[in-house]
Amino acid sequence: MRQERSAHTHRIRSLLVLHNLRVRYVGGRIWTHWWARQRELLAPGLRAEIDCECERLPLVRQQIRLLEVQQELSERAAHGRWSGSGSGGASFATAGNWPAAWG
Repeated sequence: MRQERSAHTHRIRSLLVLHNLRVRYVGGRIWTHWWARQRELLAPGLRAEIDCECERLPLVRQQIRLLEVQQELSERAAHGRWSGSGSGGASFATAGNWPAAWG
């Protein structure tokens, strides 16, 4: 996914450089404002190609964030099971299932 994100940003930069336009960052608020001003200077075909890449870029970033959150949650769940903390370790005690010998 990160490679796909890089591919989109490199593609956008390359298309702009071919037409003597340079930008430091692709994506974000600054990019959005810059692109809104500059896009009218380009031919419709090129503008459409860059717009297509720009539409795909936030989707890739969102997918990366989703995967990172899923990975973090699975790591937390695994950590909770093995360390005895969290929902995995505390469920026995909170359920009121103490053995009579424990008091």
